[in-house]
Amino acid sequence: MRQPLRAPLLYVLTAMALYAGASQQPARAQFTFTLLTPAVTASRGDTVTFRGALTNNTGAPLYLNNDLGLVDPPLVLDDAPFQNQFLVPTPQPTLPSDGLSTTYDLFTVSLPADPTLYDGLPSTFSGSFTLYGGATNADQNILGRQDFTVTLTPASPDVPEPGTCVLLMALVISGADFARRRARR
Repeated sequence: MRQPLRAPLLYVLTAMALYAGASQQPARAQFTFTLLTPAVTASRGDTVTFRGALTNNTGAPLYLNNDLGLVDPPLVLDDAPFQNQFLVPTPQPTLPSDGLSTTYDLFTVSLPADPTLYDGLPSTFSGSFTLYGGATNADQNILGRQDFTVTLTPASPDVPEPGTCVLLMALVISGADFARRRARR
């Protein structure tokens, strides 16, 4: 190829590539799954409910057929909210393909009340929740996964209630008064 034609040909090819890229529609996610609050703080003995926003843009109804919830011990994950909404009803419901985001209770995490279960463990616990499904009620494709954390609030020190302190002071004062009277006799 002759040198004078190389530069204009390169410009034309570059312009065609840019035009072809600009005319394509941007890729759109087919299914989105987002936890509304992926990082929470809770106390021992609490149970926290995790809510998720689900959006189906596939163009067809979508079955949510299974889930997998994992969390660091000693915390306990319960997926009953997901199961009761998507697996228990008959016929099995589908997520509509309207592209609208819908919020659902998906799972709970319980923090045991026993403080000895937390000895030597960090104060932040990690977990994940994965949704499976597809176009039929038998599909087990991974549709989405979200990670989450639960941070344990520090335990408050055992401080006596103000009423207890007042009662103790009254007892000391009355004991001192009794001892003073006895010494006078």
